[in-house]
Amino acid sequence: MQRRVHELRDCGREREPQDPHHQRHARAEVPWLGCEHCLPQRLQRRDRSRLRQGLRLRHPLQDQRAAEVPQADVDHLQREPVRHHQDGLHRDRSADPVIPFLLLAVVLTAVLGLAVGSFTNVVVYRVPAGLSVVHPRSACPRCSTPIAARDNVPVLSWLLLRAKCRTCALPISARYPLVELAVGVFWVAVTTWMVMAQPPLAEPGPAAAFMLQLTALLYVATISIALALIDIDTKTLPDRIVWPSYAVVGVLLAAAGVLNGDLEAVARAAAGAGILVGAYFILLMVSGGMGLGDVKLAGVLGLVLGWFGWQQLIVGAGAAFLLGGVFSIVLIALGRVKRKQGIPFGPWMIAGAWIGIFAGVPIADTYLSLVGLR
Repeated sequence: MQRRVHELRDCGREREPQDPHHQRHARAEVPWLGCEHCLPQRLQRRDRSRLRQGLRLRHPLQDQRAAEVPQADVDHLQREPVRHHQDGLHRDRSADPVIPFLLLAVVLTAVLGLAVGSFTNVVVYRVPAGLSVVHPRSACPRCSTPIAARDNVPVLSWLLLRAKCRTCALPISARYPLVELAVGVFWVAVTTWMVMAQPPLAEPGPAAAFMLQLTALLYVATISIALALIDIDTKTLPDRIVWPSYAVVGVLLAAAGVLNGDLEAVARAAAGAGILVGAYFILLMVSGGMGLGDVKLAGVLGLVLGWFGWQQLIVGAGAAFLLGGVFSIVLIALGRVKRKQGIPFGPWMIAGAWIGIFAGVPIADTYLSLVGLR
């Protein structure tokens, strides 16, 4: 009895000898270490238990670091669900609120992306021809039979029909399901990147701003595929797509900036659009190597690149010329095009812009490190 009371005095807690362990362990201040006054015994029992289970022993430094964890961090860890692994206790990532949100967002954007991809096929076919994208209904170009709803399910209908019209057996190009898949995959990639880079917050303002940014990026992803295909097919970038994009992207990003209180990003987006339009217009006037459609598209891409940052803007613009130049050299070397023959530059502007969005910061940092500026 005297020894037990003495131990409790050493711990700074003079209590009745029958209850200190129960109370200390019930509070579980440091659950994986136990009470400080019996720490060596606790560690020995734990090590013997791990040896019996064939598990690795913890390094003494791990115990020391755990013992030095501030109480606030300990309380946070106690509230956080954990699971047992062979190497010890780890966070239960399934309890992270970002993970279920990401899974739900990926599923929704995949389904919506496939549906939008089907509409993108309509846009690519009808806009260059000057036709309405909403009327009349899609029909077979040979037998003029309207496409039924069951035959208009993205990707799946093409597979079930074995790439043929149900009525006249006209072959259906594989480009249609590929475009649908491309838009669906692009939407999933953009959504995943946005959620991981800028996890949506619970507050109404930031959450709404996140959704506005995501909507703007998904819109740009869709018109990127549509404009790239149209430019490849017709060597034009239709005003019917480009001009409305200024309003759509500009309004969405401006609203996101206001809700986030980030007016600097709004100003940077406007500056990015002006810089790229000016640069491409100068190239058009000086060398004639650009088309007027490229100048117009540059403003839309500049809005998005400027919104995310100056590094993204510079890398996105530079990557477009690098990709376009390399592709032109390869085509000339293979004899596919002549030196004076023009090639569509819109797809490379779009590809460069997305490289800037996704990887502009690491590319810029790597370059600055290589040249000794960082």
